[in-house]
Amino acid sequence: KRWYTEYLGVDVNESGNLTTRSGLEIHLCKSAVPGQTLNFVGQNLNHSTSRGEEPSMSIVNIVVDGLDDMHRRMMEDGQDVMDFIFYRGSCGRFFQLADPDGNKLEIWERQTVLYRKDPEPGSNGTSVYMYHDYGMHVTQEGYFEEVLKSTQGRIRTVYIGAYEKVLAEDPEGLHTQLERLRAFNVQYPAYALRAIYRNGNTFFRLF
Repeated sequence: KRWYTEYLGVDVNESGNLTTRSGLEIHLCKSAVPGQTLNFVGQNLNHSTSRGEEPSMSIVNIVVDGLDDMHRRMMEDGQDVMDFIFYRGSCGRFFQLADPDGNKLEIWERQTVLYRKDPEPGSNGTSVYMYHDYGMHVTQEGYFEEVLKSTQGRIRTVYIGAYEKVLAEDPEGLHTQLERLRAFNVQYPAYALRAIYRNGNTFFRLF
């Protein structure tokens, strides 16, 4: 239990069970078969951590806030973790790791992709920016509404798609989007958003 509370940030409730921020309990059970884990195992499963064990994948997905900091800490502490964060576009980002007993876990963070639509004919070249993930496809105003309706911390990461290209082609439009995001953070600090972009396999945070 100590590993789960220290690295995954879960709590222990009055019953002595691990519990998430949303109130879900995690029950740790001892297998009757020594060394048995919950992992799916198969030749076509390319989800290895750092041990180089036979290909397997996790059946447990844990949603977190602050994926980059968590991954960095686990790497620094020598935990059995993927050495990179996997990017799934509008389906978020994740990495996999194994707990001390070898059970593979997928650590996932929701992200909303900010992208620029090509100007419509007759629009005088004005770009339209949209916010898209598995649960929404809206303008910035609609995105703010979704964030305020969500559980605090549930929707927090904005990934800027094709950042370098957009910055070169429409710096003013991108600047306006980012300044409105910053203003939202000042007005609603409990729902503060972060903006990130990617260069290769490395993610960079703007704020």
